[in-house]
Amino acid sequence: MNNSILPPGPPATLLPNCSTTLISALRSRPVWPQIPSADASCWMMPAGPWRMPVLPLAGVLKRETTGRMYLSTTEKQHYGALRRHKYGTVSGSLLNSEINRQTIKHGGGPGISALSATIKQNSHDGVASRIRHSGFSGNITVFARLIPLIIVFMIMLLQDHVTAQGTTSLRNLISSIEDQTEYRFLFRDALVAGKYGDRHAAPADPVANLQHQLKSHQIAMRVDTLRRQIILYEIKDGRSVGGKIVLRGQVIDARSGGRLPYATISWYEGGRLRGAAANEAGYFQISPVQEMPGSLILNASYLGYESATIDLDPMHLPGEISLRLQPSGYYSSEVIITGTQSASANDTLWRSAAQWGGMPAVGDVSTIRYLTPLPSVSVTGALSDGLIVRGSKSDGFQVLLDGIQIFNQNHFFGLFDAFNADALQTVGFYYDITPANLAGTPGGTLSVLTRTGSQHQLQAQAALTNSTIKGSADGPLASGRGSWLIAGRSSLMDNMNWFNGTDLIAWGLNVDRKTSVLPPQYDNPEARVLFPGSTKAMFYDLHGKFYYEWSGGKRLTLNAYTGGDNTRAGAERLVRNPDAILPRDRFNMIDVQTRNRWGNQAATLHFQTPAANRLYLHNMAGFSRYYASFSKDDFTYQRGIQSVNGQRVFIGEFENENALTEIKASQYADILTAGAGAITTGYALHYWHLNYEEDSAFQAAYTNESESILLDFFLQHDWKDKSWLHTWSGIRTHYYSNGDYFYLSPRFQFRLFPEHMVSIGGGYSRNYQFLHKLTLQNIQTAAFWILTDKFKEPTIVDQLSGGIYMRPGFGASLQAELFYKTHRNLRYHQINNRMLLTGITNLNYPWFMNNEATASGLELMYRQQAGSMEFIHSYTLSEVTYRNDVINNGEPFNPEWDRRHQYTFSMNAPVGGGFALRGLWMYASGAANVHALSGADDRERLDAYHRLDLGIHYGHRFSGLDLEVNLAAYNVYNRDNTLYRDPVMVIDRSTRVIPVAEFIYLDVFDLGFQPSFEIRLRF
Repeated sequence: MNNSILPPGPPATLLPNCSTTLISALRSRPVWPQIPSADASCWMMPAGPWRMPVLPLAGVLKRETTGRMYLSTTEKQHYGALRRHKYGTVSGSLLNSEINRQTIKHGGGPGISALSATIKQNSHDGVASRIRHSGFSGNITVFARLIPLIIVFMIMLLQDHVTAQGTTSLRNLISSIEDQTEYRFLFRDALVAGKYGDRHAAPADPVANLQHQLKSHQIAMRVDTLRRQIILYEIKDGRSVGGKIVLRGQVIDARSGGRLPYATISWYEGGRLRGAAANEAGYFQISPVQEMPGSLILNASYLGYESATIDLDPMHLPGEISLRLQPSGYYSSEVIITGTQSASANDTLWRSAAQWGGMPAVGDVSTIRYLTPLPSVSVTGALSDGLIVRGSKSDGFQVLLDGIQIFNQNHFFGLFDAFNADALQTVGFYYDITPANLAGTPGGTLSVLTRTGSQHQLQAQAALTNSTIKGSADGPLASGRGSWLIAGRSSLMDNMNWFNGTDLIAWGLNVDRKTSVLPPQYDNPEARVLFPGSTKAMFYDLHGKFYYEWSGGKRLTLNAYTGGDNTRAGAERLVRNPDAILPRDRFNMIDVQTRNRWGNQAATLHFQTPAANRLYLHNMAGFSRYYASFSKDDFTYQRGIQSVNGQRVFIGEFENENALTEIKASQYADILTAGAGAITTGYALHYWHLNYEEDSAFQAAYTNESESILLDFFLQHDWKDKSWLHTWSGIRTHYYSNGDYFYLSPRFQFRLFPEHMVSIGGGYSRNYQFLHKLTLQNIQTAAFWILTDKFKEPTIVDQLSGGIYMRPGFGASLQAELFYKTHRNLRYHQINNRMLLTGITNLNYPWFMNNEATASGLELMYRQQAGSMEFIHSYTLSEVTYRNDVINNGEPFNPEWDRRHQYTFSMNAPVGGGFALRGLWMYASGAANVHALSGADDRERLDAYHRLDLGIHYGHRFSGLDLEVNLAAYNVYNRDNTLYRDPVMVIDRSTRVIPVAEFIYLDVFDLGFQPSFEIRLRF
């Protein structure tokens, strides 16, 4: 293949005695028709420097049940030439026909230049045509049409019941007492929703009047005169069989009535602090180790809320307790780093580091970027296709939204999360030993929960940033028994070019990114070969949630999400003209395009209920449907050491597309044991159906269609022995149908002296990965996924970790952790390491499958609290190595994301008057340069990376209105930070009569100084 985009060649011809109806069919349809066998072998392309005869495509493509396609070498070349000429949707119905292979016929006949013109005209719409016919875009249209009906339905449900004269709701009676007295009520909103009382009875003693009226509704009331608190709960016994103390309850947002997932519950027992964490429903069950005379003082806390404390008599506990927390001045979704059944003081350290780490580069809050200050997460630039956690590449990083996987984690190449932060409430990050109730992945799991709407009142918020506009609204349903929420966001970068928005689009699509200085002989305008053109970009996301709660505590939740990107960047590029005669005609200027598109729709239905005194049940069903396409007319390829004519680098076309559907069902139970522990047990069932297609210079016309079922059973046990030992142990079984694989995943973790000033811990886990993400080196695209099949086992990851955790006092916390991870059967796209290929040259798949990797490191973190200010330092020493028998002569090598040293410093400093200052400085030693291994470049490591991000937050509350302003600056001192090193094509006109195209290796830089703003109103 030449280093150019191929110019038009001689016309193809229709062979004699062939039907001419094929031409009409192709002209009239954007997709290929089913071609009868009589016409399948009629076409040929005349011989030439790059044209080849067209094979009967319907006959040469044969698939087995796995979806694998077999082509001979000649067939791959012929079919690849056709695909590279952009023949619309050749992967449609034609690929599925079962017509027998035809022989190639030769002969003359009328030209088909009109056919070529028609196909070329439709070429840029090929991917869109495929998606339209697959039915994905229709889902968005249907969803949009349903929005007005949904809004009308919500308004109808918002109407309260008509009450009889002289009666009012219990909620109004409670509010009246809170207005007239110092008492504050602790209750679950659904407990009193839809229930009424007499507003005129006994006005002299409203508390006694309310207590009398509650009895008729089977609601008990307990008054805490010391703390001026009144507890409402169902009339039932709060002690379990055997006399053991059991207390159940929930932690609730006092403003909205929504649950606060994973809130921390703490109490003192025997002079030592004890703790537990609520589950994702905000529900907790605790059983103190010993009987406690006197008082049981419970404290509930949640980031962004004021803590609440309540004093209980342990010998006469209520049936349930609802702890209502008032929001503080700062609104945010909480980041939970552990998410196990029990809380620890170490959680506070991690949560603080994550909470203040996410400085937005483009004005929008990034939940994923929150995690960058953590020592387990590698430093990344403004662009990112996910997190690199403890040496595992981003393809091993999983994101769940309300329990279902979202297959593309970001918008605009990592500049934005795929989720609107306004719709989120809790983010759980599992980076170490994943509990058995979660299917752990090599690079950790980010579990995101959608916020529950207000059960009290209608409320809304709107925000404008330099790159997006967004808003949300929520309110009560069925007289406060439930709520609804809707939140949307859309990009503005196409409409308002604030702070170089259009340049960011081209930069994200890897069109003329800033590089290091050219050598002197190339440092002139005539050496340039690429001239950026117009750009177009749009992204959106939409969240919805319906919530309903019965008075007995049963909860029903429906969550929905849709989001996607559509980006394009044009340019003009100089390419070689193989037909040139004169030196001045050696190069032509042609138009090239880069396109990236993806979309994901997902929905989940959850039903949760306290089923018994010690039992809480979770039921979930959902689906996630994903599609993506990427094409680049001037993709840079790099050959291996056995390069053709000594040319290791050349320019050609690249295109791939992906469609993936997941259906999931899950049931599990949380059980509080009679001892000092808890058990979680259940199952998860997944069904996947996948299509993947790729056309590249190395893998012409590859297609894969596959499906599989994964059935997992799991058992997790959390156990405490007084104050010296806490263990988490579990096992997860996997049955995978595509290959009849069966595996066991053991997980174990312990902590010695968890409540002491110094504690130590460690653990081991094994995880399996059946769904794999493909990424292209140095190109940020939508995610592309493949499934494990019967030809190769899933990825297997073993992890050992251990650490020491210290709380010396005076607001200080310190921890040090060691880890060691091994990976087997990793999938890695062959384009990424083709230049290192020293073994076989013809691969049946576009990816390598026999990759092994090890990662090890030391992670340190120190936090200092000084009044309201907080400072966090983290440092990581680590190494990652890869190995494959056909890469680098089978010798281990460091991949391009390996950095030995990393340090981050983050701070949050409220300064009064509603202002707060935030800062993040990070340093990382140079990443590995894989080009040096092939001898193409002589630098083993790239330059060090460091940058400073600063932000100012201002919040003020008016009458019924909250104003919030955020100003931020990414890379304040505008440093040229090297992200990677890549070959760049230039024209050498300095020393030769005939201009020559050459490739030289240059550093490609991260985003420079980038200001951003966000203005938010809540009402």
